[in-house]
Amino acid sequence: MELKTAAEIRNLIRQTCERCGCPELASKIKYVWNSRFTRRMGDATYDFPNATGVVRFSKPLWGRADLRERKNTIVHEVCHIITFYKYGKSASPHGARWKKMMLLAGEFPERCHNVDTNGLTRKQTKIQVRCGCSQKSVTKNMFTRMKNGSTYSCGTCNKEISFL
Repeated sequence: MELKTAAEIRNLIRQTCERCGCPELASKIKYVWNSRFTRRMGDATYDFPNATGVVRFSKPLWGRADLRERKNTIVHEVCHIITFYKYGKSASPHGARWKKMMLLAGEFPERCHNVDTNGLTRKQTKIQVRCGCSQKSVTKNMFTRMKNGSTYSCGTCNKEISFL
């Protein structure tokens, strides 16, 4: 098993849910590929009202990961969903309950991967803004936050950064 096909990934999701004592959850967990993840192998979200979960895996890193990293990533993210399913919103993402689920699933509770990320940087869009001393460039995320009301100050002149 190389954990490349949908059937192999679905099977590991099912096994993880069964080992952690909630086989009914396996059919409620979906997974998708994310081309933008260049640093993390995956993440998980849990929808409390519908008791469903979505796991997103890094498409760029998946091919670089060995079988052990792939398996650990799948189990790691599914265990997040299981933890929230069993213990609710108060469960810490990498706390004792999550660690217990990882051990039940047969994996060591690791937080980080060791997959080589060299050459996978994403190009960030920079937008020009101004302050009291000069023009600056900020990321698109920071610019969006500014449009939504957040304020930032220049580290040099301590004046508020504003749009051009």
